Amino acid sequence: MRYASDTVSATPVCLAAEKLQIPLQYFVSRNDIPCGTTIGPIHASNTSIPTVDIGCGQLSMHSARELMSCRDHLAMCKLLTELLN
Repeated sequence: MRYASDTVSATPVCLAAEKLQIPLQYFVSRNDIPCGTTIGPIHASNTSIPTVDIGCGQLSMHSARELMSCRDHLAMCKLLTELLN
């Protein structure tokens, strides 16, 4: 697995976002082209804790098209607060 999210671990995030009316963007990679990975699968396999790859796109090493706004950051704060409560 190159990413840690699965249906079981992603469902609470999706439900919380829906409750708060926070839009989500889903990432899907082509299965015929290798892609990078995250630290999530390593964490999940070593701890057996359900893990979700989540974050805000930002201007970074991957693409100049990955941008975020203050609204994105605030939405993430609200989403994480909901999940932790």
